[in-house]
Amino acid sequence: MRRNHLLKYTAVLFLAGGLLAAMPVTSFANSDVGKGASKKYTQSGSEQSSTEQGTSEQGSSNWQDTQLAGTGEGTDPGVGAHGSGVTEVAGGAYAFLDDEAPAATGAYGYSREDAQALCDYLYGVKTDPVKREIAESILMNSIWYDPQNIMKESGGKQMLKLYEGPKENYKKAYLEALDGLEFFPNPTVMFLQDSNGKVIVAVETGSRFTEEQAAANFATIRGLVPVIEELKAATAQKDDSDTAKYISDYVAGKLEYDTSFGKNSLGDALRYGSTACVGYNALAELLFRHCGLPYVSIVADEKGGDASHIFGVSRVQNSWLVFDVTNYDREGGNEPFWIFSDKYREGQYYSNFRMVETPDGFNPQG
Repeated sequence: MRRNHLLKYTAVLFLAGGLLAAMPVTSFANSDVGKGASKKYTQSGSEQSSTEQGTSEQGSSNWQDTQLAGTGEGTDPGVGAHGSGVTEVAGGAYAFLDDEAPAATGAYGYSREDAQALCDYLYGVKTDPVKREIAESILMNSIWYDPQNIMKESGGKQMLKLYEGPKENYKKAYLEALDGLEFFPNPTVMFLQDSNGKVIVAVETGSRFTEEQAAANFATIRGLVPVIEELKAATAQKDDSDTAKYISDYVAGKLEYDTSFGKNSLGDALRYGSTACVGYNALAELLFRHCGLPYVSIVADEKGGDASHIFGVSRVQNSWLVFDVTNYDREGGNEPFWIFSDKYREGQYYSNFRMVETPDGFNPQG
């Protein structure tokens, strides 16, 4: 079955005086679980036969034409990341800090220090210090309530500020959001910029984000710690290939694919055991990295459709190989050619591959 996700990004301009004014913006309907009916992919007569671990006989990853998302020359990072799926929409809304947001009560049994320690633990495995800072901020503001992060726009839409930092971090903030938010499936993400050298990332929340929601998010993500420690212990004596296979089997065995696409985040994967591809990929990425394997997410567009897909590559036995755990997981049993695979195999169904970062030591030849 075709497996996609829906991500929507909106860029607005942050003006002095705490007022947000929208300019003509770019909206990204980026999908890896998203629009239209799902379709199951199976091997056909025109495909190469696969090995037990799913590597095609072509054998070459051929990543040379794979671009870093958002690096199209002369373009907005979002435009480069989404390619031809970009549509222009009109601005005109205004936003500001929500002065009606209630004060924090601290009544939920954990502290800011507890929340920060959890962020440090989960994302300490990221190798880029700027992206690690951004990822920790996005998670922190999702699991710790601060009324100063609650925002509202003139049309009544509620927003939550996830990150604030130097405007030169805009592209990396975009790429972190593209990799998936922990607790906001199919989000509308806003990138705000001010004249004082700051970039702000905010997400629409529907209703006002509450301290109770933050506490529930904290409890959910904290449950991932024993899972990580369990898999680290289970794979400690395994080689790279066996570790990658063990993690892929674990994720596929724990999750069910949500064909409604309503559940599509790491939080959904942990809370319900059900998610579309963003949740599959987010869980796989954390487990790979904590078990000592590099992992980089890739967004690609489905062929013959208007959705996109997110999956990962990892360096295993000195080769960068695809681990599409979402498609690996099937009701009738795992389909092995979706892991230990390559761009040739994934390219049977997807095109326009974009990495969310360039991994250390990445070699497109192997």
